[in-house]
This record gives sequence, structure tokens and C-alpha cells, in this order.
Amino acid sequence: MESSCDDSCVSIISDKGEVLYNKKETLADVIKSGGVQPNLATVHHLATIPILVQDALSKTNSKLDGEDIKMICVTRGPGMPTCLTASYQFAKGLAVANPKLKFVGVHHMLGHLLTSSMEFPELLEKPFLSLLVSGGHTQLVLTENITKHTILIDMEGQKAVGDSLDKCARLLKFKGDMIAKEMELFIQSQNLPLDDPKYFKELARASNPFTKPLAKGENVYAKKFCFSGLDSQLRSHINKKVIKVDELTDFEKAEWAYRIQHVHFQHIMDKIKLQFAETPELEKLPLVISGGVSANMYLRGYCERQLNNKMYYPKHLHLCTDNSVMIGWAGLKMYEKTKLVNTMNSTVISKWPLSDLMTVDGAVKDKTPL
Repeated sequence: MESSCDDSCVSIISDKGEVLYNKKETLADVIKSGGVQPNLATVHHLATIPILVQDALSKTNSKLDGEDIKMICVTRGPGMPTCLTASYQFAKGLAVANPKLKFVGVHHMLGHLLTSSMEFPELLEKPFLSLLVSGGHTQLVLTENITKHTILIDMEGQKAVGDSLDKCARLLKFKGDMIAKEMELFIQSQNLPLDDPKYFKELARASNPFTKPLAKGENVYAKKFCFSGLDSQLRSHINKKVIKVDELTDFEKAEWAYRIQHVHFQHIMDKIKLQFAETPELEKLPLVISGGVSANMYLRGYCERQLNNKMYYPKHLHLCTDNSVMIGWAGLKMYEKTKLVNTMNSTVISKWPLSDLMTVDGAVKDKTPL
């Protein structure tokens, strides 16, 4: 189960990663209100999660008896506290009613990080890097094994790349649930001649009025991601009539959308290359791109063109965004490695760095391992 933000997600998977059931219900009011309202999202989860669990059991003819279904995995954090609690408490109730069930609270970003290993199990056999890019996180992480993760580059402030792209897309008057995705699809639909070097140079450099974050003075050498100010730059250009959004042709609107998207990804690439210059051995490790923004095709191609690492990312785009398949898989892999389960007095963790994965309370060794 997953309910860290506005998506209510329930799935059933086998111990080999076969997806037997997978469904998501997104809060419709996000489109109307222009953002996630925790109180509305929590009510949505409380109403939706039990129905999805009921449907999952019915559709797969499964029973929560500890034999048919043996483990309940649910997001423990990080995320919005009330949203997390909606599914975490429901999952605990199921575990109390069925003592044979293993109850495992899962780190949300570990779920994203391990998604690609469902298709590429060799990733779990050696160290690898992850570029975690989502609405709440932007991090470069070194994973030595499933329990040990070092954050090499973290984000400064509260604004992650996905959040910043969403805000910029809204200023350009794109609409939809996953608004940055709508912006990317619109860019693709206009067939910008990006393969033309002269056009690309003019579009992305000469005529690009957006300044990359942390690109001046000592900040050039700062190993951190920062997206604060990019939406402010865009708003300023709109207010000064440099960009007249309502008067743009579709092609011109796609060009402006491309410029703002490109400066986000340029900044990410600059900081990764800065890290690689300091520790060049990292370039030999596999690089997993994960999180909701990993579904962006331009970001995938950009990383492949700019970096020498072997790239991995979920082939199925619906597994890039928040989902419960990744939570089930991460919970299973953690259990196999540690034999840890969560206690009934454990609670959600709204802020939970991956580097502190194994230091939080509320976990004990399973007395009756599978």
C-alpha cells in the first residue's frame, strides 16, 4: 500500500516480482486546486484504500491468512504525515487481525530506487548510483547494498525538481494531474528540430533567458541541487511581457517550455559532473534514474548523452510515478536481507533520509521467518 501524497495505491505481487494486481486512485481535486491539500488527500485515502484492498483480494481470489498472502508492505515515510497514516494504520489493523502476516513499513524512496531491479536483478548484486528525481526529492545516492545508502548530492531547500517543473508548467498555463508530464508531452507534440545544432544552440543557449541555479561564484562548486528561483524567473519574464503566454503559438509555447525544462536538467547534470570530477570511480557504476521525473524521455536521453555510466530506469512509465508495486518489492527485498518486521506501536516518519534507513525505531527481528 502507498499513500504518501495524493495517490491511493494497492497491489499484490509474487515473491518473484510478478504483478498480480495493481491499481491507483488519484485525488481529482488536485487539478482543481492547483496542488495537494493534505486534508482532502487524507480523506481520499481513508475512503479509497479499503475499497482497493477489497477489490485486490476479490480480483486475485486471495486471502489475508499468512499462507496465501504472507506479507503486508506499506509506505512508512517520508511523505505527508496524515496521508501516510491513512494506509499505515489500516495495514496495521489487517496485521493485528491476521497475526501470521508479516508487517513491513517501507521507505518510499527506497521503493523508487529498487524499482528497476525488478527487471534487472543484477543491480542488487553490486554497488550502484541512483538519481532520485521526483516532486519531493532530488538526490544522487550511492547504494552499497540494500541497507546502506549514502546521499552524495542532496537538494537545498524544499523545492525538488518535480515540484519546480510543476510550478513552471502551471505558469505556462498547462493543465492536468501530472502537469510537468503534460508539458513534456506538449513539447514532443510540436516536433522541435532539436537535432539541428544551430537551432539547438539558439534555443537552449543564445536565446535562453533562464539562469541556472548555483552557477555563479563559489556556488559553481557547491555539490547540491537547488531549484528555488526558477519559477520566479519564469514569473518575472511573464510579468515583464518577455513571455506573452496568451499570445504564443503552440510552437513558441513548446520552445519556452523546452527552455525551462532544459535549464532544470542542465543544473542536475552540472552537479553530477562535479561529483564525478571529485570521485571519477563513480562513473564506472551503474546509474539508476528513478522517481516520477524519471519518466521524462528528454531527461533519460540527456543522461545517456552526457554520462558514461550504464543506465537503468523502469521500462514501464507507470512504475516511475508513485505506486504500490515498488513498495511491495522494496519491502520484500528488505525483509529477505534483514528479516526485520515492524511493531504495532510503530508510526509513520514524515522526514526520513535514506542514509538513516536502518537507524529508526519500530523494527524487530522476525521470530518466525518465511
